[in-house]
Amino acid sequence: MHSILASIEVSLQPVGRSDMAVWLALAGFVLIVGILTFSVRLLRKPELTLVSRNSARILLLLRGGILGLLVLLLLFQPQFRNVIQETIPSHVLVALDTSGSMNFADAQISDREALELAVAVGLKVPNASSEQLQNWLKQYTSGNIPNSVEYRNALKSIHASSRAAIAQAVLKESPLQLLNRLKQDHEVRSTQFSDHLEAGVDAKTNRGETNINLPLQKSLREANNDQERCVGVVLLTDGRQTSNDNPLTLAAELKSRGVPVYPLVIGSPTPIPDLSLTFARAIPAVAFQKSTVRVEVKVRASEMPRGKIRLELTGTIGEKKPRLEHLLDHAGGTQEYDYIFELPGEEPGSFVGEVRVDWTGPEKEAILSNNQMPVRFQVVQDKARVLFIDSEMRYESHYLQTALLRDESIQLKTILLNPPRIGALTEEGLKEQGYADTKIPADFAELMSYDCLIIGDVDFRQLDPKTKNWLERYLTERGGTVVLVAGKKAMPMGARSSLGEPMDPVLERILPIMAPREIRDEEGFSMQLTSEGQQRGYLQLDNDIRRNDFRWQQLPRSYWGVVGKCKPSAISLAYVMPRLDPAGTNIPKLDEIQRNNAILVRQNIGFGKVLFLGIDSTWRWRYREGDATQFRFWGQLIRWAASDRPLSAGNEFLRFGVREPLAGTEQPPEIILRLTEVTLKQANITQVRVRVNKAGEKSELKIIDLKQQAGNPREWRAPVIDLPVGKFEIEPLVPELNSSLVQSDGTPLKCSYEVFAPIPKEDRELSADFELMKTLAESTGGNAFWAKDADQLPALLKNLSATRETVQTWNLADSWWLFGVILFLLTVEWSLRKWLGLA
Repeated sequence: MHSILASIEVSLQPVGRSDMAVWLALAGFVLIVGILTFSVRLLRKPELTLVSRNSARILLLLRGGILGLLVLLLLFQPQFRNVIQETIPSHVLVALDTSGSMNFADAQISDREALELAVAVGLKVPNASSEQLQNWLKQYTSGNIPNSVEYRNALKSIHASSRAAIAQAVLKESPLQLLNRLKQDHEVRSTQFSDHLEAGVDAKTNRGETNINLPLQKSLREANNDQERCVGVVLLTDGRQTSNDNPLTLAAELKSRGVPVYPLVIGSPTPIPDLSLTFARAIPAVAFQKSTVRVEVKVRASEMPRGKIRLELTGTIGEKKPRLEHLLDHAGGTQEYDYIFELPGEEPGSFVGEVRVDWTGPEKEAILSNNQMPVRFQVVQDKARVLFIDSEMRYESHYLQTALLRDESIQLKTILLNPPRIGALTEEGLKEQGYADTKIPADFAELMSYDCLIIGDVDFRQLDPKTKNWLERYLTERGGTVVLVAGKKAMPMGARSSLGEPMDPVLERILPIMAPREIRDEEGFSMQLTSEGQQRGYLQLDNDIRRNDFRWQQLPRSYWGVVGKCKPSAISLAYVMPRLDPAGTNIPKLDEIQRNNAILVRQNIGFGKVLFLGIDSTWRWRYREGDATQFRFWGQLIRWAASDRPLSAGNEFLRFGVREPLAGTEQPPEIILRLTEVTLKQANITQVRVRVNKAGEKSELKIIDLKQQAGNPREWRAPVIDLPVGKFEIEPLVPELNSSLVQSDGTPLKCSYEVFAPIPKEDRELSADFELMKTLAESTGGNAFWAKDADQLPALLKNLSATRETVQTWNLADSWWLFGVILFLLTVEWSLRKWLGLA
């Protein structure tokens, strides 16, 4: 440790320290100096008659200097500051990535890259010396590619070397011996990191996620030490951050503390050839009996050659063991694919299965642990209850009713408010013949029992205030779904435009669009899905999701519809492209077109949701193919509308369950318990809890308190967190219903739930992220290198050092030597006066 004087500073500290105090001090200084100067000059006049002019000037300067020093001390209180810089002990932190991705070998790199890497880092290759590797590299570079058995075996060994092995070679093997070279100029401290920190760089196993923030935070803590500081960080990593933290958020602080980061990136930017399942889920996870369950699958093919990808769904439900298979055509390279398997929910029960992806060609994948994902869903003995209200039986009404009646998972009731009647039969007689009702239910509880209301070409002015109030409460309190289907007479604007009256206030509040307008096109128009619409499962008309847009564009055209501008909180799912002038200068952006010409729009209102469909011609979709497309569209829409309804377990008093019967540990599930209307009225429920046990075990794992939902007193919810991987049983605990919480056989009511271990993040993307490490290095004042260039690093770190600044401050007024100066000046002035014979 040694010290140097970095700087000496003099500062003035006016009394009060504020801006006003500074100006007052300056004014006082000028005033006092002026008064003193005037006084001295008055004294000087009689002295000029007694002494020479030069002697009088000397006396004047001495007196003025003494008075000036005194005024300066009193008003400005000058200070001296010495800044001393001391070099203190420092160290370099070497941090080794020991996450799961460091287990992988970059077999995709070229033979030349493999040789260059092995020679540069001193990788130990069985039956091949470093000299032999260098000779092979020279031959390869000159175009004389070796072809011996030893050469091929050596290449095979290099390609199979893990990133962890390469990192150890960089640190310890010749010619780099990075640790020893760094120790020549610095104290070196080492750590290894994944999702936690450990001392040393001798990891025996590599596992866990990558959290590069951990060693950076450690270096910042050590940079705050006044006795010894970290002056640089060397990261040996593939740079692929898989934790949720962003290392760039620490860059500014690292730079301000003088801690540059030097990443040595191990791996290759080229993705490893691999197939992986990124998503597999049943939609819905709890389905009505006789409905179709769709299992949505997402596959990523990374740098795979041209060929076939096999998707397979297998499992068991009751006595059945369904097996579905689909082949995807892969054109080569990196691509992502979406596909939907369809399974009929014929009988109640639980489906336990998995989706698997395999490569059909001879090439091998790098990782097989990401090729399968579990799938679970439950089929419950229940139906979606739908109330369809229209003014009369139109084409759309007729074919829509037919499609919904054919769906065995739907219980439909139709109401026609203004049907044509000739009076031959009474209303009771018409009901006996199967004709629709003509009045909306008079009991609010009945309206609340429906999962979905479809409202067709209805004039809202015909609805009485009580019904319209119920409709709003159905949305805000019940959390139901209302589908508004446009009609030429009244929905949403026919009656208003013909009568010149404003829109009904309730309809205006719940309608997801503003300024609705009719469109008529003799050539017909198609609905085009927005990016939001493409992501909605209930708008998938093809099992191959890549073909879904094309399927929508091929639907028979419509010739009339209603479009409008989305409300701020609404989402445009489909739109009609207007005719644009190609020569126009103000062509709107696509987002503006989609929001201003929306024809299929969704909006949340309270706990409920409203969907507006601006055509009355889905019946045209039956052209040449029957009702397959219309049946699928409306069936999916109803199941989406009733997705909150089915819960897997319960009886006549309550139903409960977990919305997703299967989840990864990253996705905490939510347990829901819903009381029936009868239970809510008859029992004063004050507390709802659930007991969670491991499946097949009686020991209690945890008790969870559920919270009653505001605006929906029938429903209680709570997240289920901190569950380990495994299978569980959930049992309701409601003190007021203790004797009723049993099944028909007398056993306690229970539902099942399973937590699976998700595919590790380390297995999802295995290419090295050099760009992230380069940005981190440049943001902190460091530099990033590939592992083969690690020999450049010691020279950059050689001159790094840590300093500590010490500031010494003292007031001039406290200085003895200043007192001596003033005393000396007074003595000189007195002595000179006496010598000149003055008083």
